[in-house]
Amino acid sequence: MLSVILGSLLALSQIQVHSDSKTIHVATSIFPIAAIVEEIGGSSVEAVAFIPPGADPHRFDLTPSAAANLSKADLILLIGGDFDSWIARGYAQTKHVVEIYRSIEDSLISLGSSFNPHFWLDPLIAKPIASEIAGNLASLDPENSGFYTRNLEKFCSRIDSLDAWIRSKLNSKKGKAFISLHPSWSYLARRYNLNEVETLERSPEQEPSVKHIKEVIKKIKKMGIDLIIGEEFSNLSLANSVSQATGARVLILDPIGGKNKEGRSNYFDLIGYNVERIAEIP
Repeated sequence: MLSVILGSLLALSQIQVHSDSKTIHVATSIFPIAAIVEEIGGSSVEAVAFIPPGADPHRFDLTPSAAANLSKADLILLIGGDFDSWIARGYAQTKHVVEIYRSIEDSLISLGSSFNPHFWLDPLIAKPIASEIAGNLASLDPENSGFYTRNLEKFCSRIDSLDAWIRSKLNSKKGKAFISLHPSWSYLARRYNLNEVETLERSPEQEPSVKHIKEVIKKIKKMGIDLIIGEEFSNLSLANSVSQATGARVLILDPIGGKNKEGRSNYFDLIGYNVERIAEIP
């Protein structure tokens, strides 16, 4: 298990005590970014993800509680682009708002007229994300910039260990072909040499056409693809229909996680949870 593999790093991963009792309030759209904030900010931050676990980030309507979290935030961290930038419209003039994608533009995968926003699922991309977060926390709390820098260094060291573990787990899966229900896993697939052949839902705002579904089914049969990857909040009825038509297995993964999700309550465990399930496929 990942917890065992990384157990030797427990001492290294301990967050240092902050030199000031001031708390920086950070609002993020999704849990994985909030989890990285907590790794870098430790006890100096209160990080809240306003899209709850299990909800589809692409179809989320801002709730009163989410609006309250945004209103009191010192820092708002968004994925950016079409994913969640609409959140910033009412706060951009009064809040410290950061669209994370701008710090990793060279690593982005194109998707339609924009970019694929699921880049947090590549753990090596998490390193520049963490660096962006550390820089913004330091700008809000310059007295403790060294604290954030040290935590960033520890985080990056743990990411390197996680990356090595993933490569060992997925070494036998190189070139494994799969169909994605939603393009959540493109970055993980690119990093670890998995083959995402096609996506059923190319756009979260638009249902796939019957023509496209038939083309994907034809491709699955022609190539002998035996795996469809979906998510808990995605259109599993579509995945199951394609599975019945082709015999391909449906594997349910979790790109978001959450504090109350067993085995997925921090960034490292979330990535490990999904990798373990991919490693188990035939």
